[in-house]
Amino acid sequence: MCNEIAEHIQHLRGISAAAGLTAKPAWYLKNQRANPSNVYFKRPTRPEDFKKGASILFLGWVSRQPNAWQIAHPLSDIELLPPEARPTKLEKRSPKAQGEEWTYHLEGNVYTRSTRRLSQTVLPPDLKSGPKGEKKAKEEQPRRVTTATLIKEWLRWTHEAIVVEVVDMSDGRFVLTFETGQIGLNRRPLARLLNAWDIFVGYIPESPLNAELTARLDDMLEPARILPS
Repeated sequence: MCNEIAEHIQHLRGISAAAGLTAKPAWYLKNQRANPSNVYFKRPTRPEDFKKGASILFLGWVSRQPNAWQIAHPLSDIELLPPEARPTKLEKRSPKAQGEEWTYHLEGNVYTRSTRRLSQTVLPPDLKSGPKGEKKAKEEQPRRVTTATLIKEWLRWTHEAIVVEVVDMSDGRFVLTFETGQIGLNRRPLARLLNAWDIFVGYIPESPLNAELTARLDDMLEPARILPS
């Protein structure tokens, strides 16, 4: 699991992190309130936000209700939804998104959105009896029946990755991360991670009492150990 890999890396940095994706944002914010000069949880806006050892957390809408370790709960210090999707009281009609008109809800402490997806079915023309009893189609246009299907989605934390460093490469600027999916060292385009509603970064400095463990982490993250030769 992505969060288990991330939590193991935080242990190597001398930090006992919250377990699961759902608890991680509140855990970062709690530490931020206690140490605002060195700890943060926010939407990244600049390359410097991606410090070594930081967590990148991703949000997403899913069609299956998430479990308690994944669901995205409202946060006291940060609004998770973009302005156009934030519920007013119980719901707010938003502009069209992804070809649908979504209504956003806050159901207790869970964000959901719903839409009605319209579809049309063309029915065959009615038949009538001819002079000799044969069946003939009426001279009418085919009938079209419109049906609506309710689509519901839940907001959840979908993934966690740990920052290794920000690098300039021949094809652009990237954030190198250690994560699952394709487990190991990965690169993510920096531009995709900046100023996005669905991406957050949390950072806590490593513990100075665990220099030996930190050195072990540096050794583990050496590209020569991770990438194929």
